[in-house]
Amino acid sequence: MQLLKIIFLLFLLGSGCGVFGQDAQKEARARAVFDRLVMARGDARTPDPIFVFSPLKRSAASANDGTITLEEAAYDVCLGFGERADDALAGILAHELVHYYEGHEWEDGFISLVDGDGDAAATVAENSAAFTKDEIEADYLGGFLAHLAGYRSTRLMPRLLAAVYNTYDLPEELADYPPLSERQSIALRTADKLDQLVNAFEVGNLLAALGRYEDGLTYYQFILKDFQSRELYNNLGVLYAMAALEHFDPAALPMVYALQLDFESRMATGTRGLTQDVAFREALLAEAIKALESSVSLDGEYASGYLNLAAAQSLLAHSFRQSPGNAANAEEQFEKAEDLLLAAQLSARRAGRTQAAKENPDVMESVRSLQDGLSNQIDDVESVNTETTPVSKTTERVRPAFTIRESIGGSTVDDLLLKAIEWDEEINIGPSGKGPSLKTAVAREGGDVTKLLHQSGRKGILFLRAASEADGSTSLGVAVGSPREDIDIEYGEPSRKVALPGGGELLVFEASELIFLINKGKVTTWYLYREL
Repeated sequence: MQLLKIIFLLFLLGSGCGVFGQDAQKEARARAVFDRLVMARGDARTPDPIFVFSPLKRSAASANDGTITLEEAAYDVCLGFGERADDALAGILAHELVHYYEGHEWEDGFISLVDGDGDAAATVAENSAAFTKDEIEADYLGGFLAHLAGYRSTRLMPRLLAAVYNTYDLPEELADYPPLSERQSIALRTADKLDQLVNAFEVGNLLAALGRYEDGLTYYQFILKDFQSRELYNNLGVLYAMAALEHFDPAALPMVYALQLDFESRMATGTRGLTQDVAFREALLAEAIKALESSVSLDGEYASGYLNLAAAQSLLAHSFRQSPGNAANAEEQFEKAEDLLLAAQLSARRAGRTQAAKENPDVMESVRSLQDGLSNQIDDVESVNTETTPVSKTTERVRPAFTIRESIGGSTVDDLLLKAIEWDEEINIGPSGKGPSLKTAVAREGGDVTKLLHQSGRKGILFLRAASEADGSTSLGVAVGSPREDIDIEYGEPSRKVALPGGGELLVFEASELIFLINKGKVTTWYLYREL
């Protein structure tokens, strides 16, 4: 008997080693997508779920008991989407992650195999409304989570569902379970709403990259009504602080502030004229502190959040210092900022060997710089520095010596402005229908291009979006899919640069009214824009 066991074990090891290697590669790829989604979610209030890659063929994927399970058969379905395989994986995994984070109690997998008998079927029948609500929420928030992490899963779900049903040999209709057509219909209905959220996030980031902080933060507020993450609250807080900075006299700020949006340009001087409304700037800073406190409450190890919170507290201290009789309040704010910098330093050290730390290597440098500045302020809290604020080299805005007239699909911005644009949709971004609005016109066949119009009062900014190779290339040959190095070679140093939640970055070339969105080292979208 012992000999048989040994022979059987040797058979398993000998016949399975090649398959095991292939399975390991599959699991590693799926886990990489999973980890990126969890990082983009950025909510440490709930423990990170465990990822399991299963050879079983039951429900494609599921969220149960703190575990997200992806079956190998479902992975193979995603692989069938070719270049969009990771987008498909992100679609399934993000869907299950939302079920986990939102606490959907009775969800039983990406597909639930119910035979029409027993308690499971009765539960589904009694909870059809709850099922629909949960699936809409998982499709909607899961789609946005995938987008934050850099995946384009928005409209893959109907095709993905059909492919999963086919692979799992399921009929169109299952007893006491919504048919495939209804699942697809749910996915399509939520995709339209998800497009609004994605477009708002896109335009909010573009406005931030252009320095339109007050308008940009309104878009972040719009998104946070539906989706919360540490990065979104962090960026909202930074935009409030950037907006407040424009209401300071640069000579009254004795240090350069490096906030982690991550804007590469440092907070040092206002750029659109100085209007020193003390009450207004302090209200902006109070909102910045509130948003940043929300950010670190979601993740107590978020070093960038603590750094930004310290910077906002320090700015508020500077503002108090300039008000008669507020010296004591200023000292209190400086001391709070110093404590927060210590928290940022400890968090960054604890994260030292993680991927998050590698993606944000300058946190410690920024902490040390702000600590040096704060120590001088606390030593002499009643003094007011009237020297010109030193500007970091990274604030120097390099403009190319030439202007390029760019076009998308053969049309320049000027060409489109001569025509009457037929808008598909308009949504109000501000609260209670007030504030800016966003109009969209989606690209259609025949060389058309997607147009996004941010409008605030009589002013606006028109963006034209190139999101596929079919939209052609810039005048210097950069297209969707081009490596980031091509931009450096052809266009040089951008006027502005901003990193985004999930790892992307925006590069702005103001002279040519051109913006590139970079993800994973490649151009995923590029834009032309015009201020109206």
